[in-house]
Amino acid sequence: MQKLKKPKKAFEYALEEEISKNPQYAKEICSKATSAVRDIKSMQRKGTTAAEAKTLKTLEQGYAALNNVVSKISKSTKRG
Repeated sequence: MQKLKKPKKAFEYALEEEISKNPQYAKEICSKATSAVRDIKSMQRKGTTAAEAKTLKTLEQGYAALNNVVSKISKSTKRG
């Protein structure tokens, strides 16, 4: 007699769970990330050293990636 395998539940990261429970949380994260990117760009315009510019660029890319991930997660939770 073979045992039937239970279908595995799809893995969700903590952020995905949080956004699926509270969709407003995604909007908050996106607005904070967008604000941080704006602040970083304004710092870059004021002038920075090469080391600071590299660090700011890395931070900017990180916040932009966070914004993209949160947007994709919120879209996928809306679909089902």
